[in-house]
Amino acid sequence: MRLFVSGTDTGVGKTHVACALYRTWTRPSVSVGLCKPVATGLVRRGGRIVSDDALRFIKTARLPMSDYPEVNPVLFDPPVSPHLAARLARRPIPLSALRTTLLKQSRRWDVVLIEGIGGVATPLTDRITWADWMASFPAPVTVLVCSPHVGTLNHTVMSLEFLSKRRVTCAGLVICKFNASMIRHRENLRELGRLTRLPVWTCPYRSTRLSGVPDYDRFRSSHRSV
Repeated sequence: MRLFVSGTDTGVGKTHVACALYRTWTRPSVSVGLCKPVATGLVRRGGRIVSDDALRFIKTARLPMSDYPEVNPVLFDPPVSPHLAARLARRPIPLSALRTTLLKQSRRWDVVLIEGIGGVATPLTDRITWADWMASFPAPVTVLVCSPHVGTLNHTVMSLEFLSKRRVTCAGLVICKFNASMIRHRENLRELGRLTRLPVWTCPYRSTRLSGVPDYDRFRSSHRSV
């Protein structure tokens, strides 16, 4: 099973949600893989050049650093849109090879959580967006990570329309850094459910777990095609 973890924008908490899903679903009978196919904005950690997002995956899954290339196959230096980063590096993103890698990972793990980059309309090439690339997989399913703050209704509805036109199924929304004590967060939670008619889960502020998300077996039974 493949599950894409997409966002309405950059910085909304995709990595945090992917790690929370990993902790929620991993158990002796369910193996979960984590992948960040394309990252921009490299950092140096322990003498290595890495993506902070991918490094967090490595630490969450307690993987050896030798597995880093599988977790994050493509990394560019400047923290810009991937199509611009690839142009500056004069190194095109090998989307076909990445697709093959993820199909292989789907046979290794019960579920592979695949984190996007930026928002769903972020360009990977001059013509292909993150949503377009998801649509190249059989029966693509994503969860959409959104903000609890002002503007999230607009960003979320537009992102869902973009996904729908590419026939990418959204299984549910995740509001990251949700604070139940804040009335505007609670109102956005309610309005997102009303406007989209989708399940809305939350990743509470400073929590490493998701609230309301179904367990793996129930989620899998609802999306058998993935």
